[in-house]
Parts: sequence; C-alpha cells; structure tokens
Amino acid sequence: MKKDKEYKPDKTLRRWMIFFFVVVVLIGGLGLYRAVLRQQIEIELDAMRTAGYPTTCVELDEWYITPPPGENAADVYMEALSYFCEWEEKPIPKEIVERFQKLDPDYDDYDPCEAISEDWDQKNRALLPIFSDVPDPEPGKPMDELVKRAAEDYLSENERALELLHQGAAMSKSRYPLDCAEGIDALVPWLSLIRSSVKMLYLKVVIDIENDESQSVGQTITDNLKLCHSLDQEPILISHLVKISCYSITIDSLCYTLNRICLSEEQLLELSSMLGNCYNAQGIIRALVGERCAISDVFRTGRDLYRGWDFPKPVYMGMKAIGLVEINHQLYLELMQENIELARKTGPARIKAISDIDLKIEEIPSYHVLTRMLIPALGRAILLDSRYQAKINSAIAALAVEQYRLARGQWPKSLSELTPNFLEAVPVDPFDGKEIKYKKLDKGYMVYSVGEDMIDDEGMAEELDSDGWVLRQEVDIIFKVER
Repeated sequence: MKKDKEYKPDKTLRRWMIFFFVVVVLIGGLGLYRAVLRQQIEIELDAMRTAGYPTTCVELDEWYITPPPGENAADVYMEALSYFCEWEEKPIPKEIVERFQKLDPDYDDYDPCEAISEDWDQKNRALLPIFSDVPDPEPGKPMDELVKRAAEDYLSENERALELLHQGAAMSKSRYPLDCAEGIDALVPWLSLIRSSVKMLYLKVVIDIENDESQSVGQTITDNLKLCHSLDQEPILISHLVKISCYSITIDSLCYTLNRICLSEEQLLELSSMLGNCYNAQGIIRALVGERCAISDVFRTGRDLYRGWDFPKPVYMGMKAIGLVEINHQLYLELMQENIELARKTGPARIKAISDIDLKIEEIPSYHVLTRMLIPALGRAILLDSRYQAKINSAIAALAVEQYRLARGQWPKSLSELTPNFLEAVPVDPFDGKEIKYKKLDKGYMVYSVGEDMIDDEGMAEELDSDGWVLRQEVDIIFKVER
C-alpha cells in the first residue's frame, strides 16, 4: 500500500486568508478607533450639559423658554410686523420734476421723467432719512419739506404697526416662533422686519422733534429699546448680530434727540433705567451655544452639508468611515469652547484673545476641511459685541451728563462729578478696561470709547490723510452732543 501524499496548503489560499485577516483587524481597529472618538465627543458634550448648556438643536429649543400665554411680547410684535408697510410706489412729485428740469433747462429733448430711475419705488424710498442715504437734518436746521412729507406719509401708513409696537413694549418676556430643532434650516423672517421697525421708530423720533411733539420722544426711544431687547434670549448668532445693529440704530436716535432737544428729568431717568439693562453679557454666549448646537447636528448627520455647502455626500461618507468627521467635530467643539471662554473675558484680555483665536482658526490644517468650512468668523462677532457694550455705556454716561446739567445748569468737568448722585459708578470702556472717556466741547460734550485699537484719539471719529481721504473709520466710538 502506497504512503499517502503529503498535504501542502495552497499558497494562493494562504495569501487570501492573510489578506482577510488584515482587513478584519483593520476594520475592527478602525471601528474601535471611531468608538473611542465618539466616546470622547460624548464626554465633552456631557460636560457641556452639566454646565447647563444644550448640545443638540432639540435641547436648544427647550432651552429657549416660551413665556406663558398672554405674556409673550413677541406675539404682539409679530402682529405689529404683519401690519408693517414697506414704502409704496407713488407718483413722482412735482417738486422732483422741477428739480430735474433745473439741471438742464436749455436741452430741448430733456425729459425729467426719463432722468429719474424707472424704479421710482426706490427713488421714493431714498427720500426717507434713516432708511436711505438722505442725511439726518442738522441740529437747529429744519428738515427739507419734501423729505418731511415723505416721512410723515410713511409713518401714517404704519400707524397700526406703531400702536402694536408700543403695546408690545409693555411686556418684558419674549420668544419669537423660532424652531431651533430645525438647526441651520431654522427660518427667522422677523429679523429684517424688526430692523426696519427700529428704523421706523427712529424716523418717528425725528418727525416728532420736527413737529415740536417732544413729550413723546422719550417714550418712542424706550419702546425702541424694548423692541431690541425682545431678541435678547434668541439663541442664534444672526439674531444676536441683528440685535446689536438695532441697538446701535436706537442709540443713534438718542444721540440725535439730545442734539436737538432737552429731555425732562423723568424721561432721562426712564431711559437711564432701560439702558442699564440693555447689555447682557450672556447674549453673545447664548448665540455661540446656539451656533455650536446647529453645527454639531451638521457633523452628526451631514444632511445640510449636501444642501447648504454643496459638500459631496460620498466624500462625507468616506470621511465618516475612517473617523475624520469625528476628528473634525472634536476640533470644532474645542474651538467653540475657546470662543465661549473668550466671550466671558472683558477689557484688553478679550481683545487680545480675539486675535489669538482668529490666528488659530486660520492655521487649522487642511485635513480638517469640515472644521475650516463650518466655523464662522466668531472673533468679529465678539468684537461687535464689545462695540455694542461701548455704545451702551457711552449712552448711559451721556444721560447722566444731561441729568447733571438739568440739576446744576452746566456741563460737568469730568464724569467723576456724576457719582454718586447721577451714576453709581462711571461706566467702563470694554476695550481698555478703564472708565469711559468724557470731553467738554466749546458747545456741548462728547462721551467716547477708545475702540478696538485701545488708543485714545481724543474722540476722533475718523482719521483723514492730507487730501481729506478717510484712512480709518470709527477710530473712537463716540457719542457727541453739540447743543
């Protein structure tokens, strides 16, 4: 009997077995690696929840508290916005035609109507101060009659909206119909209308002063401040930036008012009390937390990457398979936490930290493509928050100066004279951490912040070269009264 032939494994089969073993090890290792990354992310998110902050858009929606029925100012404001009328097209006034005829009266074929833009609605809108490039009337000089008529027509058309804006100002709590659970797809159509309404109330201040109805001016400015304040709790970045813009417009209306008329002691005290509650240090933090929730949901699902940023779905799925999405998400959370900690800083420490974090974001490695794409220019947003605080503090100091003059019959020599009778303490400049600056003028006074360069330019609003060209705008952030 022959001995059985010795068995020899097939070399090809052995190679395949080794290949499949390596693949299984790699897949298992990659799965374990992704599980570790997800666990690390969850640990970070749990720490945020422990600190009292939401981490998902659903949690964010619950965090944005809805006032009880009948106490929500946003309901009244939304009704007011539904009555808000944009500037409607009207016939070309005779005065405008005459003005164009004067441009070239000798030209036989000159048609003034052709010279006017076909979009007369926009031309008509351009007659409105505040809404256009038409300058506000100079203090002590009457408003152009045509401009005044256009403004009065506009306010008349919005009479019902103005009434409801005043009613809404009587309520302190607010939540607009924002569905935070929608993430970056959440719609906020009221923001542009609120900004237009703030401008409309500024316009009402101007017209009331022109018509010697100054008794209602203080109330209109207060109503405007409360309209701005209605966005205070809205936890998304765009809402915070719109709120800053609205406050800036309202403070401009206050500055305009103080250049034109003297407010009563009662009006000054009411405005001072209201302005003292206008800057909320938590506002920018709420906005950043909301931004973090929305973008974290994008990292988790990738859904909005395909639509909002046109990011290829196969690339996202490939990055997710090898853990790159989690790595990007982890870096994003780290940077957002640094921005939130930065927003808690004040004075020069905040300004320096803004430069540091902006540089860090610029130097993000290219393989963190999602982080680079999804993290916004937050340093600029935090800087705007500081500017908003500076304008609020300057306005508070200016109102105290007005109270001092009303009581003593003269302007104070320094802001220290205002404490403790008119100010508990001199407001701080959020840029250099020192007291807000004050300067007596030949006629009036100026309160100002040194601005982001932290250099005291003696209240210089803009720097010009020898030929009169603007080199720097808003060098100092000023509140100037010449009356």
